[in-house]
Amino acid sequence: MSTPGSNDAQSPYSNHYYANGHGTSVVPPVQAPPGTNFTIEDMELLYHYMVSTSTTFSARPFFMETHRQAAMCTAFSDPPVMHSILAITALHRAHLASELPQRRHYVTVAMMHQDMVIRDLRKRVEHITRTNAPGAFIISSFLALFTLGSMHQLDSAGADAATTLNFDNLGNWIRLMRGVPKLLMQDNVLEWVLESPVGAMFRKEKEDWPLPLEFEPRFALLGEVLSDSTLVESLEERTTYVAALKLLKHWTANAHAPDDATDLVGTALVWVNIVEDQYIDYLCADRPGALMLLAQWAVLVNRLEGLWWATGWGKGLMRIILKRLPESWRPFIEEQAREVNAWLSS
Repeated sequence: MSTPGSNDAQSPYSNHYYANGHGTSVVPPVQAPPGTNFTIEDMELLYHYMVSTSTTFSARPFFMETHRQAAMCTAFSDPPVMHSILAITALHRAHLASELPQRRHYVTVAMMHQDMVIRDLRKRVEHITRTNAPGAFIISSFLALFTLGSMHQLDSAGADAATTLNFDNLGNWIRLMRGVPKLLMQDNVLEWVLESPVGAMFRKEKEDWPLPLEFEPRFALLGEVLSDSTLVESLEERTTYVAALKLLKHWTANAHAPDDATDLVGTALVWVNIVEDQYIDYLCADRPGALMLLAQWAVLVNRLEGLWWATGWGKGLMRIILKRLPESWRPFIEEQAREVNAWLSS
């Protein structure tokens, strides 16, 4: 399996993991725990998932259909997966709601289901088996998107509430986004997932697309700044940034592949999930170099603007970065900030 820092590491919720010859077979069912009941409203949410929410995780028909089938096949024998589906769907309904009481209702429903999911996942990851691994993967995948979609001002009556970010601490969301790769790196877990119905989601794709020429100067500047010992004194920190930049450049190139050649959702989100833990530590400490790299990732995420769970993330994240970045560093990301309409002239 690829390591988190490698260029060929794979997306945790796209079809970048692939079977390499593994077949697809049905895993033994997970028995529903006693007292698992679903309401009429839950069934309404399930219908909404089938006809609407499940189409918002990718622009590619193949991935949408295989993801929907794999999730439903697993959910009917693994109730926490069903709760995960209902949680992300209720959150979607909250984003669509035009009235604040309705929005608050769906947020409450989403959080109720998500609480059940988190309780199960905490226990499940302590003892991953062939039987429960596929469900753990789906739950963790939905958790990443739920995290992004829940960081908006959904408790506000403002017209732009569902498109405005509602956090200031980068550590509040980024660690939640990184659960799937760690899960898959446990012994045998990836193999078990690939052998299950979930394995149909994964297929081999080209992942060495060249970076468009117009981005070369930008990445060259990032490289110069992040390797400058007068700006980043620690050799360890510079080394971490150079590795993170190389990875970000790789996935930026893949995200700009020809239409239908790759899954934009997966390629846009993968970097923040697989970049080294040391980089995340620097980011949570508001180190300028780490913030600068995240600004370039914000440009990538901005390409997902049309998806409800990603709306506002590019511009909103860039503005948070600009507030935290020392003034002397801001010119280094002016081009990125202007690209997402987040640059504030002094």
